[in-house]
Amino acid sequence: MYGVCYYKQKEWDLSTDYFQSTLQLLEEYPELASSNLTSACYNYLALIAYHSEYNLNQSLSYTQKGIEFFRVDGERLSHYFTLLINKAIYLERLNLNENALQAVKDFEQKINSVDVFYNIESSALILMKNMYATIYKNLGLFEEALTHAFDGVKLARIHRQYDYLFSLWTTIGTIYYALGNLEEAKTYYQHALDIEHAITNNKKLAFYYTNLSEMLMKEGKWKKAKEFIDKSVAISSNDPRKDIHVNALIKLGKWHLQQQQYQEALNVFQSAEKIAQQHHLQKEEKIITAALCNCYEHLNDKQKFLDYTTKLYRLTEIT
Repeated sequence: MYGVCYYKQKEWDLSTDYFQSTLQLLEEYPELASSNLTSACYNYLALIAYHSEYNLNQSLSYTQKGIEFFRVDGERLSHYFTLLINKAIYLERLNLNENALQAVKDFEQKINSVDVFYNIESSALILMKNMYATIYKNLGLFEEALTHAFDGVKLARIHRQYDYLFSLWTTIGTIYYALGNLEEAKTYYQHALDIEHAITNNKKLAFYYTNLSEMLMKEGKWKKAKEFIDKSVAISSNDPRKDIHVNALIKLGKWHLQQQQYQEALNVFQSAEKIAQQHHLQKEEKIITAALCNCYEHLNDKQKFLDYTTKLYRLTEIT
C-alpha cells in the first residue's frame, strides 16, 4: 500500500524502496504466489522506471519479469493485461516494431479468451487498436494501420474516450500524410483539433502539435507552424517521454533551417542532441546528427562538419 501511495504522489525513490522490500518479503512466503503481488510490484517498478527516467530497457526488463511470475489462475488479473500491453508499448518506443507487433498479438490472444474477456476495460481495447495502428504505420503497412485506427475510433466514440479519440485521429492524419494525401490528413487533423479542448493528456497534445506543424511547414504556412511547434516544445518539456520533446525540438530546428537561421537551428539541435544521447534515442540522434551537419556546413565550420559527417556514418552503421 505504501509503495502505491508514494507512486501516486510521484515519490519515485520511496515508492521503489517499498516495492523492492515487498519483493524480498514475498520470496519468504511462496504460499502467496497466487496473489500475484510479485507481478504487481514489477509492474509498478516498470512504470516508475518509465515515468522517472524514461528508462525503456529497465521498464521492459521489469515488465518481462512481471509476466513470467504471473499466475493466470490467481488474483489481480488486471495487472497481467497491463503488463502485456505495456510490453508492446516499451518495445515500440525502442523501435523494436516487429517484437512490439508480436506483443500486441499476444495481448489480443489473451483478451479473446472466453475466460478472461470480461476483465478487460474498454480503454485497454482502444489502446490495443491504437498500438496496432502505430506499429503498422512504423512498419510502412499503412492499410493495416488505417484499419485498426478506424476500429479504434469506433470504440473510442462509443465509450466517449476523448483522449484516445484525439490520439487515433492524429494517428490517421499522420498515416495519410505519410501516404502523401494531404487533404485527408488535414481532415483528420481538424477532427482532432475540434476536440482539443477536451484533452487532458499533454503528451497527446504535443504529439499532435508536432505532426501538424510538419504538414503546415510543407504547405509553407511558417507562422502557423511555428505557433504549434512552440506549443509542443513547451508542454512536452517536463514529460517523461523524452522522445516527444526531442521530436518537438527537431521540428523547431528544422523550422529555423527553413528560415536560414542557422545559428538558432544549431542551438536547438544541440539541445535535442544532449537529451537524445542521455536517453539513448538512437533514431532521433541520427536525425539530429544529419541536421547538425547541415548547420555546420552553412556556418562554414569545416572541422565540425567533418566530425558530424563521420558520426552520422557511424550511427548509420549501427542502425
